[in-house]
Amino acid sequence: MTLVSPPAGLKNVVAAGNRYSVECAQQLLRHGGNAVDAAIAAVFVSFVAEPVLTSPFGGGFAVVGGTIPPRAYDFFAKIPGIGLGPIGHQLDFMGIDLSFGPTTQRFHVGRGATAVSLQIPGLLRLHRDHGNLPLKMVILPAIELARNGALISSALLPIVKILEPILRLTTESERLFTSNGRLLTKDDLFRSPDLAHLFELIVAGELDMIYRRLLTTFGPPHGRLTAADFDSLTIPVNQPLTIKLGDWDLALNPPSSCGGLLVAFGLNLLARHDDIDWNDSSEAYRAFFAAIATTALARQTGIDPFSADGGEGLQSQIKAFLSSDHVASWDKSFLSFRAHGLSDGPREMATPGNTTHVSVIDRHGLGCSITTSNGESCGWVVPGFGCLANNFCGEDDLHPHGFHRQPVGTRLISMMAPILALKDGRAVLALGAGGSKRIRSGLLQVIGHYLFRNLPIDQAVDAPRIHVDDGCLFLEERGPCATMPLETKRQLLSRSKRHVAFAEPNMFFGAVHAVTSTHGAGDPRRGGVSAADG
Repeated sequence: MTLVSPPAGLKNVVAAGNRYSVECAQQLLRHGGNAVDAAIAAVFVSFVAEPVLTSPFGGGFAVVGGTIPPRAYDFFAKIPGIGLGPIGHQLDFMGIDLSFGPTTQRFHVGRGATAVSLQIPGLLRLHRDHGNLPLKMVILPAIELARNGALISSALLPIVKILEPILRLTTESERLFTSNGRLLTKDDLFRSPDLAHLFELIVAGELDMIYRRLLTTFGPPHGRLTAADFDSLTIPVNQPLTIKLGDWDLALNPPSSCGGLLVAFGLNLLARHDDIDWNDSSEAYRAFFAAIATTALARQTGIDPFSADGGEGLQSQIKAFLSSDHVASWDKSFLSFRAHGLSDGPREMATPGNTTHVSVIDRHGLGCSITTSNGESCGWVVPGFGCLANNFCGEDDLHPHGFHRQPVGTRLISMMAPILALKDGRAVLALGAGGSKRIRSGLLQVIGHYLFRNLPIDQAVDAPRIHVDDGCLFLEERGPCATMPLETKRQLLSRSKRHVAFAEPNMFFGAVHAVTSTHGAGDPRRGGVSAADG
């Protein structure tokens, strides 16, 4: 297998889900900031520019490395309720149906759906460990944007419309997301002076005050947050999962997210098969199809049994799952899917995947990749702070065994998967994605297009996408800048008894925001933006 070589002539390169994040990141890089400063600043700005995708009271993951040894930061969320007894009847936890056009799906919201957010302390730990500029300088662009307002982008409008029942759930939320009674629409300003005040408190180090404010609304009896939940906060800094592809070392976040583990497994599976002609579009997509389907099957038996905190055996389980012998044991399934396709099965619901991502590589070769989310939000504004709290305790994907069954204090599992590729002590590729279950399939394809097919990074992001779930094939007939060849489409459809075809690029497939050391690609499916500054 021949892999693309990293180009010479490093630049400051940024990709994110909105132009405000990219602009502020580039500004900080020009003023002496490094990739970590720029990425954190971009995340704080995204709390204003993408308020239906992420929030200071959501959660996320980061991978940093290149000129320093790679590290993975876990600041997603924990199950609340330390010190509480059984759940009482007053818990504010309700189902709400969201419309996806031809179908609806139920999500759970309310104050009892809010998990313990690790987002703020996690970003602060990352900055403290690796940032170069003062924290105030890093967060200042977000403070100014929250006061002055960010224009709602056209890419956010479908998500705003889907989430309308949640955004109108409470008077405070409705006030944030409507103007004269109508939902905010394209070119309306999202403005939140209270959010600017929250950012100022973060700069001042007033975390105790912030946590106390949370407890007034999201504590018992209507919510499950307790002071003990915040007393026990820790931000794990882990060795990333690493896999080798040619001369490249890929660093991915380990559990409590299973996203990195699944992407690593899928890439190892693809790399085993030297007979794949990556120059042939049909062969390439058949290989992606088989890898996605095999990875989903392997997850059921090899990853889902992992507990959120893992225990003493977690590292050995991870090592076993990614071992060459275990990956090889799935060759039969891979080859069968590649040759014959899928049997029938239930169709995946069209979950929005309210997640966003920032990728930065600076001209010195340091890379930072951060993915954050707020779920669908719980519908309640944190008092005085002008933003919504998460609903991680109300998302089906995070609770396969039922709601409120996971032990309090344990970490929730996610699909988020920020990734760095490293070579010769420098970051040469940084990427990540939003999109719920499509995170892993989107990243697998973009990395495959770039590393195996030698496509430029923008073409790798723009190429038509597929996703395989429970016997159903989902495919884009046309990506943002390319059309799937008819023969490729024909071969894919012949391998699935059920399919859903999207005639145009669609937000369903998530958004991969990626940078190399010279070029960036923001995914047009959700209004992504990139910039490179020499």
